[in-house]
Amino acid sequence: AVVSTQSTGIEKLIHLVPEVCYMTGLTDNMRKDFKVMQDLAQYTRQKPDDRNKALLGFRQTIQESDKAVQLLDQWGLDLTSSIIDLEGRQVPQPTLLTKDGKMPVDANKAAFDNITRKNFVITSADIQNDYCVIVTQRDVTNAQEFMETASKVGPACGIQIGPRGKVVPIRSDRAEEYINAIRSEAANAKIIVCIVPNDKKDRYDAIKKHCCIDQPIPSQVLQGKNLAPKKKMSVVTKVVMQMNAKMGGELWSVHIPMKKVMYVGIDTYHDSGSSRSVGGVVASMNDSCTRYYSKTTWQPSKQELISQLDVVMTDILRQYKEKNGCLPERILIFRDGVGDGQLLAVKEQELKNIKDAISRQSQDKSIELVFTVVTKRIQQRFFLKQGPRLNNPPPGTIVDSTVTRDELFDFFLVPQGVGQGTVTPTHYNVLEFSTTLKPDHLQQIAYKLCFMYYNWTGAIRVPAICQYAHKLAFLVGQSLHRDPSPDLADLLYYL
Repeated sequence: AVVSTQSTGIEKLIHLVPEVCYMTGLTDNMRKDFKVMQDLAQYTRQKPDDRNKALLGFRQTIQESDKAVQLLDQWGLDLTSSIIDLEGRQVPQPTLLTKDGKMPVDANKAAFDNITRKNFVITSADIQNDYCVIVTQRDVTNAQEFMETASKVGPACGIQIGPRGKVVPIRSDRAEEYINAIRSEAANAKIIVCIVPNDKKDRYDAIKKHCCIDQPIPSQVLQGKNLAPKKKMSVVTKVVMQMNAKMGGELWSVHIPMKKVMYVGIDTYHDSGSSRSVGGVVASMNDSCTRYYSKTTWQPSKQELISQLDVVMTDILRQYKEKNGCLPERILIFRDGVGDGQLLAVKEQELKNIKDAISRQSQDKSIELVFTVVTKRIQQRFFLKQGPRLNNPPPGTIVDSTVTRDELFDFFLVPQGVGQGTVTPTHYNVLEFSTTLKPDHLQQIAYKLCFMYYNWTGAIRVPAICQYAHKLAFLVGQSLHRDPSPDLADLLYYL
C-alpha cells in the first residue's frame, strides 16, 4: 500500500501481511444475518437518554486527560458541560389525499400503514390481465400464486389488475433466458414481471438494461422467496402498488394549496462500471405532485457537481409547458448528494446554470426560484425534554435557531418517528430564496413532500422528489451505465 505523511506529503511504500490483517466494516453475509444486526443495533441505535449519557461520559474522559485538555486549548476549543438547550417548533401534520377524500396521518409515526386496507388509489393504471410473468419452470407455482394474490389485493386498493396475466416458463435462470422471453412477449404486455431465484446482480442488470434501453417497457423484478406464505400478502401488495406507479398510476397525494409549482429533485451517483458519475434529475409535472419527468446527465468520475444542468433544465421546462400549457410560476429545487464544503461551488455553477435556463425559457415572465441543498449525513441530534427524561422530538419538528448559521438560511427538520434509537434530522441549506413565500411555507412544503414517496407508506428522510432522483441515478449508475430510453421519461420506472 502507498501512504503519505500529513506533515511532509511524501509518499512511501509499506508492506501489509495478509495473515495478520483484519477487514473492517460489515460483509454482505453479516448484513443479512438478522441476529448479528440485532446485536449490533444495541450500540448503533441508542435511545436519547443512553446517547446523552454516552456523550457526557465521553466529555468526562476528555476532561480527565491532561493531554487532551492541553490539545483543545491549543485549538481554542472548549466542551460544554451539558447538551445545549434550544427551542424548536412543530409544523402541522399533512393531510393525505386519496380516492375517497382526505385521510389523516399518524402524528407519532408520521406514517399511514393502514392505507392499504382501503380503496385509496387516486388513479389506477389499466393493467387488467395485460402483464407477463417470466419465471423458471420449477417456480411456475410462484407465478400462479403471485397472480392470484395480486388480483385480490390490487382491486381492494383500487388497482385494476386481473388473475390471468401470461405466465412464460423458461428453462434456466440465466439472464439470456429472461431477455429472450421479454423480447418475444413484451409486445403483448404493458408491464413485465420477472420472478428470480436469488439476487444475482448481473442478471438483474441485464434485465433492467434490456427493459430500460433496448426494449423500453416498465419492469418489476421479484425474488421467489418473498412469496413465502407468511409475507406473501404484504409483499405482493407493495409490488402491485409499485407496478401501478411505474405505469403512470397515482397512488396518493398530499394537500399543498399552491398551484403552478414545479418541484425538482437532483442527485448524483458514481457509476460502478466506468469512470463517470451520473446525475439524476426528476421534476413534478402537475399540481398534485403525482406525475413526473426525468432526465440523466453524465460528468467525470467522483464529480458531484452537474455541469449540464442548463440543458436538462431547459428540457424539463419545455416538458412542463407542453403538459400544462404554461410555465410554472414557482420552481422549488431540492439538491441532494453534496456536502457543506461544496455549497459555494454549487451556488456558482449549478445554480447559475439553472438561472440561465429559466431566464432563456421564461423571457418576460418572472419565475420565483428556491434552491435548497438537502443533507442527510449529519452529526446533530435533537432530544425532547419530558420531565427528567429525554425522548425523540415528534415528526415535523423544525429547529432554525441557535445551532444554525447566521450567514445562511438553513434549518433542521425531523421528518420521521422511530421505534428504536435516536431519530436523525435532515439539514436544509437554502442557497436561493427569490420568492414571495415565507420560510415557514418552505419548511412545511419540505415536510409534506417527505410523504410523497410511493415505495413507503409514511415519511422518508428527504423530500420524495430527492429520493426519486437518487433512485434514477442509482439505477443508471449501478445497472444501465447508459442513458435510459426517453420513451420512459414520464414514468417512475426506476422505483
